[in-house]
This record gives sequence, C-alpha cells and structure tokens, in this order.
Amino acid sequence: MVVTVEQGIPMNSRGFFLRERDALNSQFGVRFKFPKGREFMHGNYQTMLITGTQSDINAVMPQVRRILEEAQNQYESFKERQSRRR
Repeated sequence: MVVTVEQGIPMNSRGFFLRERDALNSQFGVRFKFPKGREFMHGNYQTMLITGTQSDINAVMPQVRRILEEAQNQYESFKERQSRRR
C-alpha cells in the first residue's frame, strides 16, 4: 500500500534533497515532492512529501536525516565564513 508522509525541512536544505532525489528514488523506490504554495511554507521550513510503501519510507529515513545533518553543517560553515568576511 502506498502512503504519503509529510515532513517539514529547513528551506536551506531543499537543494540537497533535489540533488539526491533521483538517486534515492531509484535506490529506495520513494518519491520526494515539494508542493508549491504558501500553505506549505512555515517560517523557515517547507513541507516535503515522501511517497512510497511504508517499509521503503522507513528504509529511506536514515538517509533523510543524513541529508538534513549535512545541509545544516554546510549552512553553519557558510554563515561562519560570511561573518569572517565582514
């Protein structure tokens, strides 16, 4: 049975998911969608929809957490470099 899971992600990590979306789709068989519209954006967060079977979604969640952590680390190092330039 196909289910859709909604997850809020920081907007600055959206690009990381777009870059790895095809690889995750072929490896785990899930689809990532970023719906458009203001109702899907909450402050600095955006709604991401993960569609697939529950077991596939459970299998891909460690990768989602890894991508979120990597994006956060990249963003923090960017802000640090930016503050040093000023």
